[in-house]
Amino acid sequence: MDEDGECEWLYDALIGGTLEISHDGSYMNDLARDVCACGVIFHCTRTNKYADLTWAERSTPQIATNYRGEILGGLATQLFLNILVDGRSVEGCIPPRIGCDNMGVVKHAQTARCPLLEKQVQADILCPFKRLISDGKPGGTLYHIYSHSDKHTKEKDWTLEQRLNIRADKLAGNALTNSVENNSFINIKSSFPTEKVTISISGSRITGSPKEAIYKSWGRRVAKEYFSNRKYVGKTLFEHIYWDGMAAVMKLFPQMFRTWITKQVAHFHGTNRQLSRWDKSVKNICPSCQKADKATSHITRCQAEGRQIIFKISKGTQAVVTVRTDGSGGNRTDMQVSRRSRQSYNGITPDTKELQIRDVGLDSR
Repeated sequence: MDEDGECEWLYDALIGGTLEISHDGSYMNDLARDVCACGVIFHCTRTNKYADLTWAERSTPQIATNYRGEILGGLATQLFLNILVDGRSVEGCIPPRIGCDNMGVVKHAQTARCPLLEKQVQADILCPFKRLISDGKPGGTLYHIYSHSDKHTKEKDWTLEQRLNIRADKLAGNALTNSVENNSFINIKSSFPTEKVTISISGSRITGSPKEAIYKSWGRRVAKEYFSNRKYVGKTLFEHIYWDGMAAVMKLFPQMFRTWITKQVAHFHGTNRQLSRWDKSVKNICPSCQKADKATSHITRCQAEGRQIIFKISKGTQAVVTVRTDGSGGNRTDMQVSRRSRQSYNGITPDTKELQIRDVGLDSR
């Protein structure tokens, strides 16, 4: 609050029950993936005065979202109201009405005394927000309002609540743009007021599930060491890989393929080399070429005839399989080829001598 009392009308409006508030968040992925912002509008219905409040936060692409901007708006509102009444009497004060177009934030305010789940996203700012609401000094009553009324309603038909929300939306958007241009943001290194506990891992603030954050941090450290030891990727280059993009690409494939490729990279397939380590009855040899102690990479590099044919089939390339028989009609063809051929061509007659396989892909396995 300024010393000249220019904002004294806010306190009078709060005590007199004429203060209306609306807040909104903003996130523009095409402008800055690691920035979100909020805008808060304070309005006195008796004097028709307005006051604006904005925050912009730079974090990481994983943290910054429109939802976080919405919560920041709620937290900024509560902190300002606490400053407004600090050291003053709030006797007889009616909690102000606060409009928000995000139902999730509204529900958290309505259940302010309920604890958050361990896996709750944006928990670092939801905790102080809910605590300030539950303290009720002065708190506030959040209500939901549908966003972007200006896109489907004529201006002359806007209610006061809609006007305030539209103004808060534009304010938040402008705050984000200006902050990015001027490189001006709130400091998230320190804790928010009323935030009792903060958790950081490797210098990064934890905003959601501590369990998930610890798991990811540990996994990243182990992967970095493993890739370096295997000479896949050096420790310096490891940090320059777009791992979030890699994860997004992997999700495009079936679960079993993702499992297979992970085991392939980790050299931990269920090969005889691995199985023989805990089951002594398993011989540490390739079942196809009979060579000993072969690594995971041997799965796609085995030179046995049957394995080569199967590999070509799996790639969808043309292959020729000759079904060899002995004098009594017994099949002497490679076991894997025979099994694979039977799966795809159950209608083959016993006296067939040669089978042409064309464009057989993974779907026919």
